[in-house]
Amino acid sequence: LVLSTAACSQPANVESGAMTPDYPVTINEVTIDAKPQKVAVLSGSLADVVLAMGYETSLALASEDCTQSELEVLTKVSATDSASIISSGVDLVLAESMDDATRTALEEAGITVLVLNRATNREDFERLYSEVGSALNGASTGSTAGIQAAQKIFSSLDDLARLVPESSTVVTACYISDLSGKAVTGNELGSVMMSYIGLTNVFKGRTDGTFTYEDLKLSDPTMIFCTEEVRTQYAELSAVQNGRVYAIDPHYMEWQGNTVYNAAIDMMGLAYPELTESSEPSVTMELGTAEPSATPAPEYTALAQGDEGDAVLAMQERLAELGYLT
Repeated sequence: LVLSTAACSQPANVESGAMTPDYPVTINEVTIDAKPQKVAVLSGSLADVVLAMGYETSLALASEDCTQSELEVLTKVSATDSASIISSGVDLVLAESMDDATRTALEEAGITVLVLNRATNREDFERLYSEVGSALNGASTGSTAGIQAAQKIFSSLDDLARLVPESSTVVTACYISDLSGKAVTGNELGSVMMSYIGLTNVFKGRTDGTFTYEDLKLSDPTMIFCTEEVRTQYAELSAVQNGRVYAIDPHYMEWQGNTVYNAAIDMMGLAYPELTESSEPSVTMELGTAEPSATPAPEYTALAQGDEGDAVLAMQERLAELGYLT
């Protein structure tokens, strides 16, 4: 049995012509012996990755910054509250960073702690998804599902890139996160995402996540994306004078799940408003007033224990694809 993936992807474990078991799996020198039963995620971005993979049923606890609506049912906890995390009974913690004291307390309680680095580019995006998938569903099944989910998001970005209006002029932009000089620089995924929607990040030459006002003034970007508090600043810049400063959701540059694509869609609409112009009634009508679709809504059948047939098989196959049925 041979399983091949893209050259930049992390392949599944294969030994002697046969696929190795999903567990144990080692990620970043941390070994997970068996499929986790209760997982805590202490990062809004990692929670977004888990949601993009459809693995949210593995989660039992989340940090306070995991504000996704799909995770409202989870108990929330401070990322530094080791006592509450331990008492929740989780067996795996996913985090982007953790202080030594918290990590030591969790590990002494027998909880596996896996710290994962944020993705910085397309290849690294697959690495991150492969690691999350491997942790939650194994070195073969989970890793493959993760890589596929990552590729799906970037394939969608590829589709967006083909919609960018042709222009002989370079359209420059930047994202400023606060008033203390923090911005998306060239070593961050947000900079890559801007390039997919036809924008050149004026800070792509920097790698420290910061900028100076002189940098900004000299580059004078065509448009500025920022948080609401930044929106009224920098009055002398062309983007401000031309009304091309846009306050966007701060999670757009932080979360690395489906939010990456949603951010690209919204920012593209702001950058190229002509793309959103349409004569279709359904585009301009208020929500709930559009004409009903000519295509009938699908009908669903409830299945119960003991049922047999094609519908049962189809559901089993779909559950297996999502990693819920192993």
